[in-house]
Amino acid sequence: ARPGVCICSQIVHRPLRRTHPSVDAMAPTTKRASVSSPVGKKAGRPAKSPKKAKVEPKYELLEQLKSGLSASCLEMLTAALPHALETPKEERHSFQTSVLSSIAELSAKEQAKREVAIVEAEQKVAKHAQGTEEAAAKLEAAKAEEATRLIKKQAAKAHVATVTAASEEAAATEVAAKKAVEEAEAEAELKAKDKEEFTTKLGEVWAPTKEGSFAKKDWRLRQKAIVQVSNLLAKTEAPESLKIALPVALKDTPDARSTFAVKAVEEAERLFNMHATALDEAIAAAKAAAAGKTEAATSAAGVAKDAAAALDQAQEACIAADNEWLEVEEEAQTFQMFIRDAQATAKGLAAKVDAAKASLEALLGAIAAFKVLEEPPPQAPAAAEAEAEEAPAAAAAAAEAETEEEAAAAPAAEAMEFEQ
Repeated sequence: ARPGVCICSQIVHRPLRRTHPSVDAMAPTTKRASVSSPVGKKAGRPAKSPKKAKVEPKYELLEQLKSGLSASCLEMLTAALPHALETPKEERHSFQTSVLSSIAELSAKEQAKREVAIVEAEQKVAKHAQGTEEAAAKLEAAKAEEATRLIKKQAAKAHVATVTAASEEAAATEVAAKKAVEEAEAEAELKAKDKEEFTTKLGEVWAPTKEGSFAKKDWRLRQKAIVQVSNLLAKTEAPESLKIALPVALKDTPDARSTFAVKAVEEAERLFNMHATALDEAIAAAKAAAAGKTEAATSAAGVAKDAAAALDQAQEACIAADNEWLEVEEEAQTFQMFIRDAQATAKGLAAKVDAAKASLEALLGAIAAFKVLEEPPPQAPAAAEAEAEEAPAAAAAAAEAETEEEAAAAPAAEAMEFEQ
């Protein structure tokens, strides 16, 4: 068959010739009813509960092939097929032979097409099964990876908790160190203030009272100064006896003082000097302590800064671990959904394979039945004799059928020529 051209257009169509001179004489006077075909016939309005009409065996193969035929070609084959099948093989003319050959060729092509459809459907089933197996393997791998990343995520979360506690502790240490620095500096300032007040007051009242430079009329001022000196002496490590003796000794002028009074004044002066020195030492110690605490605070601030940076890093790692876990979890869910939907898809593909096989079986069955009609098995002797007796009538009927066939095939042939 030429590609792109309806195969029916290649059937040799010639005017039919009678091969036996006695056919006209044996032809009956009444016309035989023409064979009507359900194939290609327009259907009327469907009933409420339509039932599919049963196809006659001789049209069963055409029913299988009609999807690949044009309407004109199907009409011609439908009209010509009954006469070709009813005519014995050795008596068929070229047109009838061409009709049967065309149907055989169409059948072979349709069979090959349906066999290919089965192979393609089975390949889809196999490909889908392979894809499902691969998805199952990937799902197992994704689940294993998900478990690994979950452990990593939990470890990162625990690390964040640890680093957070360390960062909070370092921050608290820094705050405490800064507070200690403030307290030490305040202590140093207080001691410096105490010394300043002590030395200032001592410079104001000690020399006049020790030297007895107050005039007699200023005895009230002298008495006030002696009280102030006694208060300053109370700040030293003076014994109680000196605290009592010194105010008495200071009431006399230096030349009127007794030996004991002089000793008391000298001892008081020594204690004043010792106390001033002690205050200097205390101030120096307070400043040193403040400097040490400042250094500790600086170190604590560095530790807190490092802890905060470590916390940021741990939080970023935790977020990354969480994202990695979410990524593989989504991947596992995708494979799970695919496998879940794969069952329905597999059923659909298997149904298509079954449908393709059923379609091929129906075609093969129609081809086998058609071959039986095309080449009926030999008849028994008794049946052959009966057929020989009926031969004249059959010959006449065949002649009449040929005439009708010519009339039926002519419009179809014209349609085929138009299609070409």
